[in-house]
Amino acid sequence: LLAHHVNGLKALALPEWHPAVEAAAAGRLTNVAFATTAGGLDLASLEVSGKKKAGSAMVGIDDKVCTITIAGEAAPVEVVSPVSGRILEVNRRLLEDPNLLAGPEGYLVIFASTRAECKLVRHADFRPSDPSPATDVATRPGAGTETQT
Repeated sequence: LLAHHVNGLKALALPEWHPAVEAAAAGRLTNVAFATTAGGLDLASLEVSGKKKAGSAMVGIDDKVCTITIAGEAAPVEVVSPVSGRILEVNRRLLEDPNLLAGPEGYLVIFASTRAECKLVRHADFRPSDPSPATDVATRPGAGTETQT
């Protein structure tokens, strides 16, 4: 789910039907690990400052943003970026309490997108090949939706 703000920023969160959000609502998330960019920048330690947003991390469409671990599931869920742009903020509260993902504070990252380019998919397009809760829907068609706020 990519929420757009009128100031041009975008917040990446997972929709309520996503297996990781359902697991978070049940208190079954054990870890949210933010990715390291191709340039070697650890997103969890991102420190952005100034008008030009020094320290932000560039990402492209389908670059890994984070990995979510669900208790009792063998495979973690990888979440990828639906837009290209700069990550300005990561939700560090998820590092301490991954189950916040199911609540109103459950966004993953805040983007400043430099282009209108976006991977737009709909819930109706979601057709998992593996219906288990650990299905990696973030890299499949239907993994995210786009909304206006």
